[in-house]
Amino acid sequence: MKKEESEGREEKPQTKFAESRNDEEQQRRKYIDSPLLLEYEMTQQMHNYYGRISWEIASILIAGSLVLVGFSLQSPLVTKEVFVGISVAVTLVMVMWGSLFRRITQLVDIHIARLLQIEEELHFHQFRYVHDAHEKRHVIIDDKCYDLSGFRGRHSVYLLMGSLIGAVWLIAILLWL
Repeated sequence: MKKEESEGREEKPQTKFAESRNDEEQQRRKYIDSPLLLEYEMTQQMHNYYGRISWEIASILIAGSLVLVGFSLQSPLVTKEVFVGISVAVTLVMVMWGSLFRRITQLVDIHIARLLQIEEELHFHQFRYVHDAHEKRHVIIDDKCYDLSGFRGRHSVYLLMGSLIGAVWLIAILLWL
């Protein structure tokens, strides 16, 4: 019955809006079926993974270092010499984390370079905007300028690492006096 009803209806000619939507849909399907889009998504997932893992490792190492220093300052069994040893251990842990973070950022840079290539081909903008903002310290989107001057994320990691090392050694020096 429904088939008969639809056969009896007269098809309306498509409007320009409908044609434009069909073109957009075809273009969208082209991207969805594209192996390049799949690579883009997978590369973006790896970029996000590396960002997460570096901060998960940092949260464990920094928290552990702070807890170790805090407990050692409270314990009557910890001598000046032992605290110097703890300071050396914290310094080594922070330097290892800094080296790991540097390696992770190198991998992230490779992923971003590939994302920029794919975005150029697919006419995407997300990482291109971020890249421009990073390189030029500002980005213009829809005639609006976004200023990104100041600390970069990577600099804050090294500042945090250096501050923790400096604080531990300052405490060690003060204990020694």
